[in-house]
Amino acid sequence: MTEEAREALLKASPDTTDSEQDEGGWEGMLEDDLRYLFEMQDFCKPNMRPNYLENDMPLWSDGDHSDAWKPLADFIGQLTGLQDLVWVYASRVPRCVLSVINSVGCRLHMHNFHLSSLVQNRDNLHEIDPDDFALATSPCLHSIIVPISHWDSKGYLDYNEEAQAIRLPRPDWPGFFPGAGVADEHVMGSLQSLIISDSGVPHPEISNWSRRTDFSKLRRLSIQWNEYSRGVITSLQMLKEIAQGSGFKCLHTLVLSLPHGNNRPMQDALISLLGHLNSIETLDLDGFIGSRTLESALISHGGNLRRLRVTPYRQNGTRRPMIEFSEAVVQRLVELCPNLEQVEFPINRTYSDSRETGIYRALSRLSRLKHVLLALKFSIGTVKEAEEVIEETPDDENEEEWCMMIFRDDIPVAADIQDGLKNGAIDSSLALSIFNLISSGSNLRYLKLQIEQTEGPRCDQDLNQMLDWIGRNWVCERDDRGVVSVREFGKKKRVHLPEELKYLEEEQKYFEGGVSPYLTAWNNTWPQTSSVWWENWKSVPLSEEADPDCNVGHNTVS
Repeated sequence: MTEEAREALLKASPDTTDSEQDEGGWEGMLEDDLRYLFEMQDFCKPNMRPNYLENDMPLWSDGDHSDAWKPLADFIGQLTGLQDLVWVYASRVPRCVLSVINSVGCRLHMHNFHLSSLVQNRDNLHEIDPDDFALATSPCLHSIIVPISHWDSKGYLDYNEEAQAIRLPRPDWPGFFPGAGVADEHVMGSLQSLIISDSGVPHPEISNWSRRTDFSKLRRLSIQWNEYSRGVITSLQMLKEIAQGSGFKCLHTLVLSLPHGNNRPMQDALISLLGHLNSIETLDLDGFIGSRTLESALISHGGNLRRLRVTPYRQNGTRRPMIEFSEAVVQRLVELCPNLEQVEFPINRTYSDSRETGIYRALSRLSRLKHVLLALKFSIGTVKEAEEVIEETPDDENEEEWCMMIFRDDIPVAADIQDGLKNGAIDSSLALSIFNLISSGSNLRYLKLQIEQTEGPRCDQDLNQMLDWIGRNWVCERDDRGVVSVREFGKKKRVHLPEELKYLEEEQKYFEGGVSPYLTAWNNTWPQTSSVWWENWKSVPLSEEADPDCNVGHNTVS
């Protein structure tokens, strides 16, 4: 991709993000939000949705002729300013195309990297295919995504690999050319970025990576474990041992997603790992992350931390996640991380009261802050909160006994509905007020507000439509001239709602007493003066508005 095209793509990225939010939901927005992590443009990143090969999808095979690819190779050869080429096709890059890529010298990103000739019968080992070897050793190969599947083409689970592994040990890899008589020259790899996702990585694989790759040169590490991952604690301990041996001395970006589970040893292993790493600039922690773990991470790396993203686990039916970002917690960020430039975390909405306003005010004390992403959480219904902190609960205690349970009724009580409407309503005025308050003490350039309802009582379609209508997501940006713009993203999901909402009055007859509790709650929250009642609403303003003198430049709303 040429430099001009890259710039055009970046300029268009806000609109692209809106589209992704409409079509791909939170995953699309998340992909945009994490753009900074590996300093990789969005077009180089893999689709977050899994790839499934269709039966009629053409695949590269030895029988194919490279002549069919020559027009593409010739076209690439004419792009003298090409900097990046992304190969998403389900098979390897043809040799003629690879030769041109090597000649042009652009970065090659492969989303389906697979060396098929390395899949071999244990009793009939053979040399790697020359084309596979050329691809693996290409100086232009910049990033690879290696898909792993444990299913056959029909979707059936295939346990043959596991069954044979129990009986027969896996032999050591003999190298690319086992029959050459001379061992391959052992050269340690020098990866700068390593991303391991989906099923996580067992500790033997981490050990294998450490033997093949010089981890002292690794700059970015991402490991995504999930509830099916095994040996997470052992893996964390092995990563700590690598760190103790100066294996991560260049690491500046760490992304870890831990599976939820009531397991203090896992938290202890993570704390120990964080304590043995050199100063991290970008830290992204997702999943089963407790307050003690976050505190340890901030103490170890806060002084050097520039970007922080924390998405703590929240049990269904809870008001509070494992880490509740209150004003006190954010103030701790201010004390330990004075150089933060970008933050992302969830907060609980509390009617724009002094508690919620205090969070935004605390963020304003991060003087270097430029980029903020907040997931605004709210719930409807009565929640019973546990007295004990989740991370301190014994490992063998039943999850149902320690989680903060919610009591569900068919229809929430009127007061709960009104509370939900107040917390769920986000208009442009509130978004701008939050931006102005946070930016009052910082050089904030970008604020994204994403409203999200947590698990609660069963809400029927009427209430959900109301919440979707008033629960709007906003991006506030300050340009180089100091002009602050406010724009809504994700509009497509609600454009049809007025046609649905106008019929709610007619449908009241289906409720007990002929009165809709949802319309009653709406009218009590926002007394109506027009038949177009759904247009008459507004957010609860912040309890303490930002000083008007902090409003730099002119404000525009779109």
